[in-house]
Amino acid sequence: MKVAKENRDFNLLFSRAKEVGERIKEWVENEEIIILGHYDADGIAAMSIMASLVRTFGGSFQARPLEQLSSEEIIDVEAAEKPVIMTDLGSGYISMLYGRVKSGLVIIDHHIPESSIHLDIMQLNPHEFGYEGHWEISASGLAYFVAKASGANSKGMIPVAIVGALSDLQDKNKERKLLSLNSLIVNEGIELGLIDEKEDLLFFRRETRPIHRALAESYMIPIPGITGNEEAAYNFINSLGIKVKEGERWRTIAELSEAEKNRMLVGLLTLLSSEFKAEVNEIPFIGNVYTLLKEDRGSPLRDAREFGYLLNSLGRTGKAATGVAICLGVRGNIIDRAEEAVKEYSLKIRDSLSKVLSAPGAIEKQGELVIIRGEGIVDPNALSALTNMLSNSLLMKDSSVILAFALRDESTLKVSARASDMFVRSGRSLGDMMAAFASKLDGQGGGHSVAAGATIPRKNLRKFVEMVKESLGITASDKG
Repeated sequence: MKVAKENRDFNLLFSRAKEVGERIKEWVENEEIIILGHYDADGIAAMSIMASLVRTFGGSFQARPLEQLSSEEIIDVEAAEKPVIMTDLGSGYISMLYGRVKSGLVIIDHHIPESSIHLDIMQLNPHEFGYEGHWEISASGLAYFVAKASGANSKGMIPVAIVGALSDLQDKNKERKLLSLNSLIVNEGIELGLIDEKEDLLFFRRETRPIHRALAESYMIPIPGITGNEEAAYNFINSLGIKVKEGERWRTIAELSEAEKNRMLVGLLTLLSSEFKAEVNEIPFIGNVYTLLKEDRGSPLRDAREFGYLLNSLGRTGKAATGVAICLGVRGNIIDRAEEAVKEYSLKIRDSLSKVLSAPGAIEKQGELVIIRGEGIVDPNALSALTNMLSNSLLMKDSSVILAFALRDESTLKVSARASDMFVRSGRSLGDMMAAFASKLDGQGGGHSVAAGATIPRKNLRKFVEMVKESLGITASDKG
């Protein structure tokens, strides 16, 4: 049940978090616990925080990452006859779950909950307390509140919760800043010396890559003549009078002085304004940066967004268990293995993006809707990341909804959708749209106001697109 924003109550939310923790502590005394979570970074982070709590209570667990909660998975859980914690999923499946998990179930999820209420299912969901799940708190943030409310020594999980929130686009605002309940966790991390938050350049791999490589790998927004071209990026940096090396060591973007950052931004604005007519405040390279101060300089875990990308890479390449281990503090050679997953995942994204940008008709704009036809050319595991990149790019700055498709199998389409701030401010929810339209076409969908997804039969693609267009008020004259 969703509660109106004016009736929000953090004390009630925190009290529910405490109840969830107490329930888990009761279970730990008797048997092993199954922790189910979505296989993206927020889901992995939330699973890890719950795993840490179970360990603190002296219990054991099985962590199982899932792409989605299927009827087959529910049958498996039933057969296991063990208590279950669901993280970053479950709230949209209350009716399906009711009465099925006999040994006990708690749900820690930030997606819009199903309206059905079943008292035997304990749920921690921000919407029940007047908070929005797409920007005020993520599943990993909720999991942190459970650990904190339980009185456990949970401070080490603060960075993990922040990583989960950022990876789930909870910072999708002009300042790229974590707000509301997320900011409570950030501020606690700052006070404890775990986190640094400041406005800076947002380039991916700002802590780990040489300056020119970070620029060349900037796929979030294509930089004319530079994206994908290290030599051109190197020459561009040199032309700005910025040193790329300190002695024999390559410098990173995180090391640039304020003067050097300003020179880079002026240079970028010159390039982008000629291509996209962009204003300086439209360049999506400036925003709040979150640095994890206990991680080594040069580590892929030091920048919170890069940490999140690493977790997503592990989840999407079938190695989510490695992500859980890293969130629980394991370091050393496991980081090298994780970086191999990052390379694998990045290659999928680059390949998919290149094909989409070069394939005739793959990108179609109809009014405020952008349609990405990625069937046969986009890896389904890269679809979400690809949609994120395009939704943040200046190529899509006049659009309110981006709808991307990829083949999940020969008969099923995977759908990924993103909405603009303007769309969300109008009171519409992309998650509601995906759920409603997919269910009418023998599919399944859901998500948040700003980011959502679905699976539908391949044969119903045209009908699905027409439903979205109709909801946006798009007519045939809007094409192009």
